[in-house]
Amino acid sequence: MPSSEVDLLRVEGVFKRFEVKASPLKKVVVHALNGVSVSIGRGKTLALVGESGCGKTTLGKTVLGLHPPDEGRIYFKDREIGDLKPRRRGEVQKEMRMIFQDPYASLNPRHKIRTILERPLKMFTSLDGAGRRERVEETCEQVGLDPSYLQRYPHQFSGGQRQRVAIARAIILNPSLVVADEPVSALDVSIQAQILNLMMDLQDRYGLAYLFITHDIGVVRHLSDFVGVMYLGVIVEYADKGALFRTPLHPYTRLLFSAVPDIHKPFSEEAARMTGEIPSPTDLPPGCFFAPRCPLREEECVRAMPDLAEAEPGHWVRCARNDSGASLHP
Repeated sequence: MPSSEVDLLRVEGVFKRFEVKASPLKKVVVHALNGVSVSIGRGKTLALVGESGCGKTTLGKTVLGLHPPDEGRIYFKDREIGDLKPRRRGEVQKEMRMIFQDPYASLNPRHKIRTILERPLKMFTSLDGAGRRERVEETCEQVGLDPSYLQRYPHQFSGGQRQRVAIARAIILNPSLVVADEPVSALDVSIQAQILNLMMDLQDRYGLAYLFITHDIGVVRHLSDFVGVMYLGVIVEYADKGALFRTPLHPYTRLLFSAVPDIHKPFSEEAARMTGEIPSPTDLPPGCFFAPRCPLREEECVRAMPDLAEAEPGHWVRCARNDSGASLHP
């Protein structure tokens, strides 16, 4: 996948495996990431989409250093950070923050909001008490929270207000990159648009880059600049938003898009033929991981994993039909 000197984050061929207990006497290896490569430019949004268990959240946590990569490299501002020891991660951690899916679970219920928001400032800045208070109140106003709420506890807020607190905590250190893991999926539909618009406003104001993890195609269309489609720990398609929605090339991408209700489009016959569950990450299928579910599969699809190749300028797809020159257009 191409990169440029304006890339803020660059992930190259990252693998991540976890050993878990399948039974009291047996352990198995979960292949969570299988050679993922992506990049994010300054001030841009890369949305990762795919079914549950495809590795989206693992990639986000690996980028942040919560999971060290087993193989591959991660660069932030052209500095390799994948192999940094925990004691040295503080140098970049203040510039890479995360918004979690469940705002209630990610906020300490025993601490007041002021304490929660001041903690990053105590850890990563030299601000005194007055400086921290000023910065906390300023950040609250930026995310639409009344500073008088700072003496409250998380359980005293609605879900949307708690997510505003989580966003405030993420941006209070003026980061360059925010990893947002399903930040609106736990919220009422009426609140989701408010939170998404807030995130876009903050991006415009501060030049934030987002790695936006979601399964909601509507959110992707609204928020993203570029889209990476993940399946079983690999990127199967990558393009700018316009190209991907205009001409999805990979059969799995077309399956995802066909699952979005649209009264103006009939359910595609191709999508109807794509059946079955995602294979287990503990027992990866040979060849293309999507081949067992793909109605377009050919004999070569089960022999070897195809490379992520540029099918059109700036539009990358991992499919043997592309390698062989066959048409991938629906």
